[in-house]
Amino acid sequence: MSSSKNTAKSIPLKNMTQCLEAWTTWNGKGATILSSVEIEQSTGNVTALSDMADILAGMRQVLEAMHERFDQVPEDDPQFGLYRQCIHMFEQEFMVKESIQSIVREEGFMSKQQLTGSISLWKAEAYLDEDVIKQLH
Repeated sequence: MSSSKNTAKSIPLKNMTQCLEAWTTWNGKGATILSSVEIEQSTGNVTALSDMADILAGMRQVLEAMHERFDQVPEDDPQFGLYRQCIHMFEQEFMVKESIQSIVREEGFMSKQQLTGSISLWKAEAYLDEDVIKQLH
């Protein structure tokens, strides 16, 4: 997974659309990794859970790029409020994903139901408003 991490650093996120696409890619990779975790097998999960740190680092990079783009938007721009709302949504979603990662890292804490719930929550992206995102594309 470290190759994905390096690839993300080489992708120039020049506009909000590229940021949104990169987020979607990282989110999909995170969902795949979470889906590969097996409750009964802790040894195989070490690599997967280590890869989750790379996923969150990639998502953090996307958030930083979003902030850089937002800093370039003048306050009188008609989309200024939309950008601010979008960044806030993604920050909230990122905090959820960090929480999920910390839960699944706890050895012996998670049941099958908790893992299933964590995967569903990861995929749902409850803080993201599709209408706001569509307006930025």
